[in-house]
Amino acid sequence: MPVTETYTSSEYSISNGSTTAHTTLSDITMGDVFVRWKGVDQSGTGWKTVSDTIWVYAEGSGGASVGIPNPTGATSAGYYITALNQSGVNGDMYINGSYVGFIQSYGHGYLTVGANPGTTASASAYVNGGSGAAYVWIEAWCNYTYQQQVTTTLKTDSPSVTSNGYTASHSGPINNGYWTSWIAAPTGFIVEGANTISHTVAGSGSAKFQFKYDYIRNVPTATGYLKFRGKGQTYSVRIANPTDPSLDYTCVRIYDDAIRCLDVVATTDPEASPLRIYTSKHGTLAFRKVV
Repeated sequence: MPVTETYTSSEYSISNGSTTAHTTLSDITMGDVFVRWKGVDQSGTGWKTVSDTIWVYAEGSGGASVGIPNPTGATSAGYYITALNQSGVNGDMYINGSYVGFIQSYGHGYLTVGANPGTTASASAYVNGGSGAAYVWIEAWCNYTYQQQVTTTLKTDSPSVTSNGYTASHSGPINNGYWTSWIAAPTGFIVEGANTISHTVAGSGSAKFQFKYDYIRNVPTATGYLKFRGKGQTYSVRIANPTDPSLDYTCVRIYDDAIRCLDVVATTDPEASPLRIYTSKHGTLAFRKVV
């Protein structure tokens, strides 16, 4: 039975828009593919919305006026009026012609007035029946919002990878130095041979990336077996048709009712047995183990 093996990639440092390449072993059958990301924070510049109020003041005997600011992002404006009864007698006080109450001598009357940013806040006051002028204070304001530039920490956010037309992704931010769980990629994401993987990373624009997959090495279909004894052990070697696509080499041949090939591989192959054979064309080769 063929043995399922797992390939786990190294830890790639990636950025938004970058690509990585991977070439699989030849003559394998791909299994499930999984991907994951590790968060990488970056310092960046961002913007936040700040709300504030500008205040202006004016005062005067009998009346006063002041301009209400009109900054960029102004949202509302208005002013408070406070008037001091200086008439020397109790009486009805009027501010800007509006009755505000019966005010005792040297008492205060109040009025709030709505206004627009950039207009003029004006006030006048008098006490009916009194001979003295009312003293007026104006506190005008303008509410506004503005964008303030701030230094912030950006996190890896919603990374995705695309390979061979298939995409795998993670939704949301990833904390610095922490891996996501392994995420299953679609079938066809990694194929036998060359693969180019394209990366998209929001937020910090940086991340660590890793992938893994299961695979089975394809081996020739055995038409029979030939046994060899070597190094105190008996080894079985596959006999296969010369046209079998999973043969690495077809140079070692025998006759078994027809011309057949013995299954040999490079001596560095993980499935190479310790039994060797020398060939004039390819040098020293090893018989493949039967697992």
